Amino acid sequence: MSGTDAVSTATGKSRREIHLERVCDVLLGEVPVEVLTVMASALESVESARPEADRIAFCLDAQALLKVHRDHDTIDFLAARHAGLLIVPAQVVQDLWHHAEAAVQSAAKIKTAYEGLAAHLDELEPEHERFRAAFTEALTNFQRSESQSWAAEYRGRMAGPLAALAEKALEPHFPRARLAPAANERSATRTPPGAATGSRSPVYIWAEFMLGLLEGSDDDGVHLDLAVLVTDNRDGDWGAGLQAHPTLVAELHELTGVAFEIWDPATLQRFAAEATSDE
Repeated sequence: MSGTDAVSTATGKSRREIHLERVCDVLLGEVPVEVLTVMASALESVESARPEADRIAFCLDAQALLKVHRDHDTIDFLAARHAGLLIVPAQVVQDLWHHAEAAVQSAAKIKTAYEGLAAHLDELEPEHERFRAAFTEALTNFQRSESQSWAAEYRGRMAGPLAALAEKALEPHFPRARLAPAANERSATRTPPGAATGSRSPVYIWAEFMLGLLEGSDDDGVHLDLAVLVTDNRDGDWGAGLQAHPTLVAELHELTGVAFEIWDPATLQRFAAEATSDE
């Protein structure tokens, strides 16, 4: 019987059920957290030394995946060299697909607008040839850009890195019906994550991230000092820039006893490069 399916003799509940209940209690505020203490510490802006790489759990959101997949060294670090936890929530996979679909639709609209303008270039006088050449080059560059992110060529480039991460990553899934009350309550009270934009997706990612930490810690030999969310979201859903919101720091610490930080893809890439060079 696996760790998450094992039944507790004390409660008669599976470990998974216990984990789901614990996460819901934190999200709904059933468990008190010391947010003021965390906020005071954050305002001091004192940087602590980072733990060893293998004592860090990484969670990537969709925007981070779209950036990180291009860097072979970072993918190799996460998928093969990093012995700690790697978590890719089920909601992130959905967001990745929706982001790609939206990119394709936007690219199609912009391409149509570009081509419409390009048709008028033929009406320009010969002395405007330099402008016409520059415009044509801009259109060509756009067609090659990541805006065409779900084109066949781009999909092929993403397939390998995603498959490598899938071999290593935990992919926790939180039942949506169980999360609905917490998502509604946090939205109504502007409780992060997602408060800045009103999106519910970050709440589901947060719940599944915490669930993944609990499930991953069921395995013997897993010792964590830090949990990191890697995101390129600068809208304030998770905090102020790369400063995690004190509520999230307090919630995760209450649930797991682990510190929480937010990194952007560039920070992860630098860390992966340093960790690999030290081997």
